[in-house]
Amino acid sequence: MRSIGFRSGVILSLLVGESLIIALSGGAIGCGVAFGLFKVFALNADALGPFVSLHVPPSVLAETLGVAALIGLFSAYVPARGATKRSIVETLRLVD
Repeated sequence: MRSIGFRSGVILSLLVGESLIIALSGGAIGCGVAFGLFKVFALNADALGPFVSLHVPPSVLAETLGVAALIGLFSAYVPARGATKRSIVETLRLVD
């Protein structure tokens, strides 16, 4: 992207933003699957015994999405920072 005129800050924000979107999408899918499983377990309440009422408060869902966002940000920052610091010539030499 630097070869077509993007500045380093723009590249960094694009890469980290993309990672954030992917991480939040994964967290939302995971929360949705958990919600679906809780509904399935509620249908078979007799088989669960003492775990009849499975309930997850909204604060736990918010924390889950927050943790997913932090993991996405931290895992993308270091590679994105390295991509912005590398020279254009060096980067083009790595491409086969």
